[in-house]
Amino acid sequence: GIAHDFNNILSVILGYSNMIMIGLPTDSPLRTDISAIIQAGNRATDLVRQILTFSRHGEEVFRPIRAQDIVNETVNFLRSSLPSTIQITTDIDPDCPPIMSNQAQLHQVVMNLCTNAKHALGGQPGTLHIQLQSQEIENAGQIEDCPTLAPGRYLHLSIKDSGSGMDQPQIDRIFDPFFTTKEKEQGTGLGLAMVHGIVSKHRGEIS
Repeated sequence: GIAHDFNNILSVILGYSNMIMIGLPTDSPLRTDISAIIQAGNRATDLVRQILTFSRHGEEVFRPIRAQDIVNETVNFLRSSLPSTIQITTDIDPDCPPIMSNQAQLHQVVMNLCTNAKHALGGQPGTLHIQLQSQEIENAGQIEDCPTLAPGRYLHLSIKDSGSGMDQPQIDRIFDPFFTTKEKEQGTGLGLAMVHGIVSKHRGEIS
């Protein structure tokens, strides 16, 4: 509720800021100041959107989808949006069975993980590898990092990058809401927390 109320206030701030910008002469020195207000307002709006997504429960519609189509679509988007210094490689099984999923949430998972990979590379040349395979779990604890998975058929999504990596204290906290290793203006600490929540809603695990 607070996030919704705050969003309404932001809409007023951004609305009036844009009207002021339209009314200013092109050579007005105030345009730089108003532009900064609009930029900060847009950042705040994005943060509210992430908070709402993170806190929302029970509103998702799950239907049978081909996850490989969503992953391929996201990869195509990434190729045009990531720097050319990042080489993207894929190993996506076209015959993965359909899963009950929410298309927007699955897209969000891949985008968040790949955006983190981009940040891990820190502007340096590197590689990003995305893999999607079908996997049968025969016994609980079969996958050491995902011990609570019940026996059954799953999709295994793996995203790897050649970045610097993290130390163990950071790894232990990466799914905590608002924990981030980025600078104040560069990250909210909600991306991986949202990914964790989405994977859990899909009855999966993430490590």
